[in-house]
Amino acid sequence: MTLNMSHPVHTTRPRSDGKVEGAVKSAKRMLKKTGESGADQYLALLDIRNTPTSDLPSPAQGLMNRRTLLPMTDRLLEPALRTDTKSKLQYAKYQQAAYYNKNDKDLVVLEEGNVVRMKPYSPNVRWKKGVITKRLDERSYHVDTDSGTNRRNRSHLRKTTESDPLNDAYSSTTNAKVRRYVAEQ
Repeated sequence: MTLNMSHPVHTTRPRSDGKVEGAVKSAKRMLKKTGESGADQYLALLDIRNTPTSDLPSPAQGLMNRRTLLPMTDRLLEPALRTDTKSKLQYAKYQQAAYYNKNDKDLVVLEEGNVVRMKPYSPNVRWKKGVITKRLDERSYHVDTDSGTNRRNRSHLRKTTESDPLNDAYSSTTNAKVRRYVAEQ
């Protein structure tokens, strides 16, 4: 039996697709192992549904308050209401947030008139120079560049010590006009 599986990995939102990518990975692993060993895929799927994660109950126990793997004793078929699941789930979320934010730091607030470099939408392109014209909310800014005004998130902006590109363009245009005028005289 050959498995021909493909799942696109969406790298545009790596921070938000962790659970989905993990579920796809475990499903692929299960299909590969059952394909190699010739075991029943449905029993392997039941096994995934009945496997608890760390201190939390399995997905089947969370949904139906009992395990679903057959054959089993009558005692295991009786629903057992777990009251500590909500607190354990909240603790797991808190712990995951602590790991996620371990090396996190607040970005410096940019002010109007700051010269910044703006991350391009496509890879392998140079960061564009621009000027902050307006702060829209906590993370969003309007940035004027030579190609127009863009709205960008603070994480895509880097403050720079370079001079204002719009004033540079104006001064270079003015200097060219002055040089032409002097040459004509």
